[in-house]
Amino acid sequence: MNINDHTSRKKIIHSKEKELRKEFTNPLTNLTVYQGKVLMKLINRETGNNCYEIIKEYKGGLAARFYQTIAFSLAAI
Repeated sequence: MNINDHTSRKKIIHSKEKELRKEFTNPLTNLTVYQGKVLMKLINRETGNNCYEIIKEYKGGLAARFYQTIAFSLAAI
């Protein structure tokens, strides 16, 4: 998707994120830490980007850093 207008791009991303949350929230919240790591490796293998880069592209650097910090703190548990 190649959208130049910042406002319409944010609206589209927000609506797609809402759809994805509705569909995948329950299955993803029930994953173990190990299953989450495997999922991230599969995403990396399929897209060629790690999860941090994908989040940074769509949500921005601050959100990507936030999610990365949470992932590292949960992995330490």
